[in-house]
Amino acid sequence: STQPISIRYNDIHSLNSSGTGFSVRPVRINSTGASTVTVSYNKIYDITCTEALAYAGGISLFTNSTVNILNNLIGDIKAPNSNLGATAPTIAGIREEGGVSSPGINIYYNTIHLASSGSGANFSSAGLYIFTFSALRLRNNILNNESVPGALGRSVALWYGGTNISNYQSVSNNNLLFAGSAGPQNLIFFDGNNSDQTLGAFKARV
Repeated sequence: STQPISIRYNDIHSLNSSGTGFSVRPVRINSTGASTVTVSYNKIYDITCTEALAYAGGISLFTNSTVNILNNLIGDIKAPNSNLGATAPTIAGIREEGGVSSPGINIYYNTIHLASSGSGANFSSAGLYIFTFSALRLRNNILNNESVPGALGRSVALWYGGTNISNYQSVSNNNLLFAGSAGPQNLIFFDGNNSDQTLGAFKARV
């Protein structure tokens, strides 16, 4: 259907999965036909995946529709036993999955707070993970990631799945990005190859 999709005013919490290979994604947009998808004014928190080979997150996107993610509160995402995270975050507040490209992902006025840890050496986290295909407009958000990375992992505010960030739109502005004390494992930005430990370095990049 080409009809718009709207998910709003929900309180989603206390979800736990221990099924083999099953990731926990309370809001997953899997649409290749809707004209627009809007996810707004939701509270998503206390989300746990205890599986060793799975991810956890708040909002997940797999769509070729225009997406509006507005005024959501996301936090307390956990995957304490997962050893994934070498190439993509183990947990993420908002995650764009690969495979299709959206004409625009508009992320405005959201608050994401992560403060998790895991036993896996690769345990990694991101406030926002973008697979890089889609045009991203990021305005007036708080991406606060205070998670503790694994020995080989990282805690990131904004994580891209590839080094091409030309889709990061110039209208993006007024975001609060934090990933703990700046260091090689605590990053404002990461794309799998390049990394920025400070907001100044990230601003110079984009």
